[in-house]
Amino acid sequence: MIFPAFGIDYLGNEDQIITSYSIDVENYFKKAEVFLKTNLNELKKNDNELFTQIDVYIYSCIISDILKKKKLCPSFLAYYSMGIYSALYFSGSITFEYGLYLIKSVYETCLAFIKTKKTNYTMAFIIGLDYNNVMSLIRDDNLEVEITNQNNKYNIILSGTLKDINILMEKAVNEGALKVRQIPTKIPFHSTIIKEAAINFMDKISYKNIKDSKIKIISAYDQKIYQKNNEIIEEIIKNIGNNINWLKTFKKLLSLKNKVFIETGPGESLTKLAKFIDGDFKIFALNKLEQIINNLIFA
Repeated sequence: MIFPAFGIDYLGNEDQIITSYSIDVENYFKKAEVFLKTNLNELKKNDNELFTQIDVYIYSCIISDILKKKKLCPSFLAYYSMGIYSALYFSGSITFEYGLYLIKSVYETCLAFIKTKKTNYTMAFIIGLDYNNVMSLIRDDNLEVEITNQNNKYNIILSGTLKDINILMEKAVNEGALKVRQIPTKIPFHSTIIKEAAINFMDKISYKNIKDSKIKIISAYDQKIYQKNNEIIEEIIKNIGNNINWLKTFKKLLSLKNKVFIETGPGESLTKLAKFIDGDFKIFALNKLEQIINNLIFA
């Protein structure tokens, strides 16, 4: 099972699919509001970035609960960026509420740190150029930009200053990129820029609230397999201020003979990315949930 992060494109009928399994979506959101002491509709208006992270997490937890009730137990879990928290929820390592706490705390810690820098930061993606092409563009002008993730051979994620990200996107278009776009965030996640913020966040983690995982997890950072709570805590920290690599993570899963993948979250972003990764496998998103549950994919 693979878990997406914020910035995805929703299917649009997530609630309809979920309610067909007698799940009350609103109950999860009300539970989140009570715990966070926050009106999520107001949060959506005033701080859309944090809301989107919480929103994807809640939907991923709902879908996790459906799959667990149907007794679908995966061999491995893998996550894309902030999808780490819903993966840990599925694994039994953290509670629904503690996942909410971690998401909010990471966001607030990183945002507070960035404000001290007095520089505008953001993230972006480039489609159509490979890793080496993009690195050359960064080095040519010594831009304060990092490649923070590689989704597939021609899909690159970047973090850096707003000024230099804009320069790089223009250069990429001139170089022949098929698509470039800024990601709506003020925080350069997965970059060394916020490594200090990740260290600051360590004090906010409670060891007693993070248990060993019941399922093997693949690191998005170095693709190692882990389950112990101390390893999980280390991974949470690394996931903030270190480059990750989804392409390497997915290839690691394939090397472990995984043939069937379930995108355990809203939308189908990871499913679309997988179309550009070589391998003999099947991948299913939420709109194929009934097919998954009925075990048709194993026939």
